[in-house]
Amino acid sequence: MAENKKAQTNGTKLVPGKGRMPYPAYRGSEPYIFVSYSHRDSALVFMEIERLNKLGYHVWYDEGISPGNEWTQEIAQALEHCSMFVVFFTPNSAESDNVQNEIDFCLNEKKPCLGVYLKQTNLQGRTKLRFGMKQAILKYNMTEEEYVFKLVGALEQLGMKVADKVDVSSTINKTSAQENKLKKNKKIMIAALSVGGVIILCVSLALSGVFS
Repeated sequence: MAENKKAQTNGTKLVPGKGRMPYPAYRGSEPYIFVSYSHRDSALVFMEIERLNKLGYHVWYDEGISPGNEWTQEIAQALEHCSMFVVFFTPNSAESDNVQNEIDFCLNEKKPCLGVYLKQTNLQGRTKLRFGMKQAILKYNMTEEEYVFKLVGALEQLGMKVADKVDVSSTINKTSAQENKLKKNKKIMIAALSVGGVIILCVSLALSGVFS
């Protein structure tokens, strides 16, 4: 399994305007999650795909389509064989016809479904009608710890098992440590800018003769 993990980190590419792919889409016989999202949210969703991988799940997403393959055919095949369907909702994905088609397909096939709201989003039309009552996670309204435990719990409840045993608490702690470091660096930067602003102000006042 370690070799599979290593293989998944190779062959990634930089998607212009979207960021680097977390890892190639899963291609194998083990259970996997199909991720549905708007390409406008690629940078945001790529982080979530990487999170799922670190938590031990296999994930397929459409950046993994091979050159020369029929786009809709490969998406349909990936949907047909997936064990779990996860859609990342944002205002962009709520307006995406491709996302709606993928939702329709998975519901018609009676696939286990989970909606993750990365941003506050109002579903409209048949998306609201068909997916509104499905299990959902409001990530934008949760702490990191609440979100990860809710996500893993929902996936397990819907029958999606991890490919590798992963210490969820360790994953949360690492993520929290990174977030705390970013917050600390931000505070230091703000403080430095504030001090710098005071110095500049004093120099400007001195030059203007206020302190003369």
